[in-house]
Amino acid sequence: MIRFRLRPTEILLSLACGLPLAAAAGDPLDLAAPYLKGDWGQIKANVRYRYEYVDEEGNKQEANASTMRLRLGYLTPKFQGVQVYGEM
Repeated sequence: MIRFRLRPTEILLSLACGLPLAAAAGDPLDLAAPYLKGDWGQIKANVRYRYEYVDEEGNKQEANASTMRLRLGYLTPKFQGVQVYGEM
C-alpha cells in the first residue's frame, strides 16, 4: 500500500494552484443546462467526489474512504404561480 503524507504547506499550495483551474473549467453539468430545461420543467443534477484519510493518534489502524454523491432533482413548471421541486 502506498501512503502519502502531506504537510499543511503542501496542501495549501495544491489548493492555491488547483482552485483557479477548477473555477475556470466550471461545472460540466452547467454546459448541459440548456438541454435539461424546457416547457416540461427542469432536471437538476449535482455530483460530488470526496476522499478522506484518517490516521488517529493512539490507533494503529488507518482508514481511507472514497465516496461520490449524486443528487438528482426535478423542478416542475409554474402552475398558477406554484412550483414543486423534488430531489433524491
